[in-house]
Amino acid sequence: MSHSKTVRYFLFGCMVAGLVNLSGCAGTTRNLNVKEADESMVKNCKFLGTFSSSFYDHSRAMNFAIDDAAKKGATHYVVMDTASQYQGHMVTMSRIRIRGYKCDGNKSTSAVKAIKQDKTKPKTD
Repeated sequence: MSHSKTVRYFLFGCMVAGLVNLSGCAGTTRNLNVKEADESMVKNCKFLGTFSSSFYDHSRAMNFAIDDAAKKGATHYVVMDTASQYQGHMVTMSRIRIRGYKCDGNKSTSAVKAIKQDKTKPKTD
């Protein structure tokens, strides 16, 4: 095979790999309307279910789980657990599990205010 054909095949392969990589990004934009919370912030909210996702990239796995929760109407989520599998120093798979909640604006806002106020109080030990 001539040098010019080798270069063409290489460039074509790079182009295909780039397109495949871009298509893998579809649907992984984090839904910014769904906020991370802790248990105290969602205690008065409606539990919608547990959502999980597995992906080779931790942030994409999280984004897919959050998107699934958002599709069910979640306004907040609580991370249950995360796990990653490794091969050598490379992550081969990340698993995320979250709980989705639908919070009334007043309930979730008051919980956030209470937490912020608690953080601003000086600690007395």
